[in-house]
Amino acid sequence: MSFANFKLNYIFNRLIMFILLAVSTSSFAVSLGTYRIYLDRQHRDYDFIISNRDPVPQNCKLNLTHYNMDKNGTPQLVEGDVLPDNSAVNLLRYSPRNFSIDPQGRQTVRFRMRNQSGVEKKEYRSYLEVNCQMVEDKTEIIDGKLNSQVAGISLTPQLVHQVPIIVRPFNLDIQVEITDINVDLNNDTVTFAVKRSGERSIFFDIELINKNNNTRIALKKNGKIYPENNEKVLTLRAKGIPSEDLLIRLTEDKRTGGDLILEKSVK
Repeated sequence: MSFANFKLNYIFNRLIMFILLAVSTSSFAVSLGTYRIYLDRQHRDYDFIISNRDPVPQNCKLNLTHYNMDKNGTPQLVEGDVLPDNSAVNLLRYSPRNFSIDPQGRQTVRFRMRNQSGVEKKEYRSYLEVNCQMVEDKTEIIDGKLNSQVAGISLTPQLVHQVPIIVRPFNLDIQVEITDINVDLNNDTVTFAVKRSGERSIFFDIELINKNNNTRIALKKNGKIYPENNEKVLTLRAKGIPSEDLLIRLTEDKRTGGDLILEKSVK
């Protein structure tokens, strides 16, 4: 490669890195205190925190939207004005819904589960849409006068966050099992299915454990199976540990109303 081509490649790569950094910085100016909101009869209130890490203010607007899960657990947007049967809209109160956050500031949005008569015994779910925009003051003063060509406020679009809201007005049953275990010696992996049945979703971490010393070999966090789905297939790397020494451990996230711990030997 010639020096000229090397220099051009270097400049091009630096430019790409700068663009990616700029996109990343703008997309994550607003950070959220959690990736899931959960309410039930024992946890009727929830404080959801939105932080502004930018050096400029953010104007934020909150809405509720809905997604259904297809057979693979992929969310599909529910369009139109008709609410899905499992919508949590009528079971929620929350405020504020429109606000500004100062630079390096934060805003608390308070959620509360409402009492509703005649509610069907099942799990309800909506999604909180968090849409924030940077507020940039474009006002310019020239010789003590306002320059009307650039006067005003500019709103720069940001990443729209979607946060699932899980509402359980009743105690709901669930059954979970680990099954269909397959060991792939060539790829040094263990593949298995987490199967769910019952009335509610489950959110969990899954570990591969060395039974000889109870040490963790592999970990996958934030697993989830919603009521629309029956199973989730997972693969973990065994890292050379013999399959007869391996244990799969599922631990439910206590922050979502469950305390299941399930273990299954690989062999």
